Amino acid sequence: MGSVDPTLLIMIAAIAVLLLLMFRNGKKRQQQQREMRDNMVPGVEVMLGSGLYGTIVEIDHENNRATLSSGSSTIVVHPGAIAQIVPDDTAADSEEVAPAQPSDDIAPDDDPEFGERLAKGEAALDAEKQNKDSENENEK
Repeated sequence: MGSVDPTLLIMIAAIAVLLLLMFRNGKKRQQQQREMRDNMVPGVEVMLGSGLYGTIVEIDHENNRATLSSGSSTIVVHPGAIAQIVPDDTAADSEEVAPAQPSDDIAPDDDPEFGERLAKGEAALDAEKQNKDSENENEK
């Protein structure tokens, strides 16, 4: 009897690992979809795949329709168009977050105009040019 090629064993093991990971990820995705479907109840704020936000008014599972209220408009969509449930901001509001302090050395409107060089940048460019020139002279 002949011996089994080790590369064949490695290939079979790699394929088995990939299949295992695919099934595991599929189950996780199904679980997430099931949780989202269970949480889709009237009064919940959702975001559609197109980026439109709205509040669920009614869900008709038999006809696969979800009625959303967005501002003064009412929209009827397929429940599959709902990309995610918007998390409640009450937990984030309870924690006080200090506003980010802007850096003192850089102003937000301090950007140079197109083609304009900064004084510091010009000095660095001049120094770099002088270094290159001196290196070229040393090589000669």
